[in-house]
Amino acid sequence: MTDDAEVTMMLYKYLLPDEEAALKPMESAIIHTLLGKSITARPFWTSSSESGARRVQLVLPNRPEARILLNMAPEEIVSISQDDLVAGLSQSLT
Repeated sequence: MTDDAEVTMMLYKYLLPDEEAALKPMESAIIHTLLGKSITARPFWTSSSESGARRVQLVLPNRPEARILLNMAPEEIVSISQDDLVAGLSQSLT
């Protein structure tokens, strides 16, 4: 019995299938941006609720406290370009 496994550089938790599908192609650019800033922690995408509205977040699991690098509405995820996502990430790292 063989099961196919998907190996990714990032974790995806509590995302809808269309959100995850939109974000996975940008994974290499995100990792490249983080490594360019000497950040080696493995980031993850997750969702949360703020004031009753769902948000999708890119989180860096720092200790003692996690750091939210990006915080977007779900409708932004499916339409954002890789360049815009990387620009927002770079800005949050400064």
